Amino acid sequence: MIAPGHARALGRAIALGLCVSASGCADRTGARTRAAFEGAQRRGGSDGPRGRDRDPRRPQRPTQTGASAWAQVDRMLGAAIDLLESGADEAALIDAARRWCAVDPEPQRTDSGATYVCFTDPELTVARRTFTLEVSLGGVVGFQMADLADVQSAEVAAQARTALAHHCARPFESAPANPAAQGEFSTCPVDGGSTLAIGHARRPDGAWFVSLAVLGGLHGGAPQ
Repeated sequence: MIAPGHARALGRAIALGLCVSASGCADRTGARTRAAFEGAQRRGGSDGPRGRDRDPRRPQRPTQTGASAWAQVDRMLGAAIDLLESGADEAALIDAARRWCAVDPEPQRTDSGATYVCFTDPELTVARRTFTLEVSLGGVVGFQMADLADVQSAEVAAQARTALAHHCARPFESAPANPAAQGEFSTCPVDGGSTLAIGHARRPDGAWFVSLAVLGGLHGGAPQ
């Protein structure tokens, strides 16, 4: 059963996902940031997706299936678990966000406190959709995939649970229903006392998003 403190953190993670994946909040990541990210990808060399010229409005990426599609996500999720296991303070969280982001992120003010939102380097792409990274100074590191249909979001969340279950100390369990968002989440404990939460939820505009979140560092609040 998810601990009460982590249940509150899961609520914050879902609320963060609702904010970050919603158009108004996403706009605050800045068109400049997206352009810089896409420019860096185009300049990255001749091998792989970084070296291919492509329309930034309609990225063309090879479709990956199975474990290979989740390899980069798995590695970065493992790094997030290790970070929170170490008892990272706000300075360490900010440093991690800067290291993992494709361009230097600026903090956004959310209900969860100061949060860094960005595209990652390397990019985390599954089924031609890209996850964004959210690092909350309250001790939540999340990965969001937005603008999905209901069935697609459920499928991606199920794939994520299968691909990432090896991080769990015990099998996933269903988390209590969240009144703020339609959807479902599963949680499991991971090393260091953190909780891994994976699921999908519906935004007010009807689109769905997938969230992978490591819930840790509940000892202190983020600056408001």
